[in-house]
Amino acid sequence: MESYIRNATTEDAEDLALIYSKSFQSAFKGIISDEFLDEKFSYERLKGRLSEEVSKGTPINSIMVIDDIAVGMVTYTDSKNEENDSLEAEIWRIYLLPEYWNQNIGMELMEWSLKDLEAKGYKKVSLWVIEENVRARRFYEKFGFEHDGKIRVINVGREIKDYRYIKYL
Repeated sequence: MESYIRNATTEDAEDLALIYSKSFQSAFKGIISDEFLDEKFSYERLKGRLSEEVSKGTPINSIMVIDDIAVGMVTYTDSKNEENDSLEAEIWRIYLLPEYWNQNIGMELMEWSLKDLEAKGYKKVSLWVIEENVRARRFYEKFGFEHDGKIRVINVGREIKDYRYIKYL
């Protein structure tokens, strides 16, 4: 099994959109309405957004490939938190195709991301995770991320709580 992770190019936009759409829709089924997921997180809608992000170079999108199949992605950038300093990054997304869940592939992608962020000089990483997404919260906690007490309410067809998690590098 040959695997690698690299920064995405514009040619990867379709693969990124497929990973994002399938993973998000699977992870949030039963938490967010199917109508909202289908409308806001469709492959077609995400393809244009990811193509634009990759062509601009910000945020940074990276892709994981196993045996010539794009299976995962991670997206990060400088933190947008109001108390941010220049040494804080924010992970926006980390997604795998659902058929690759529970194979430690997500752990490999997260380890790679954290090493890359540390090599770029970041000292702190934040991310937001929906309160009801217990699976993701446990995943982040395995890497030493902790809820710092910050909660925001977001509207995904209904209001839900989003928790900020922080990790020092």
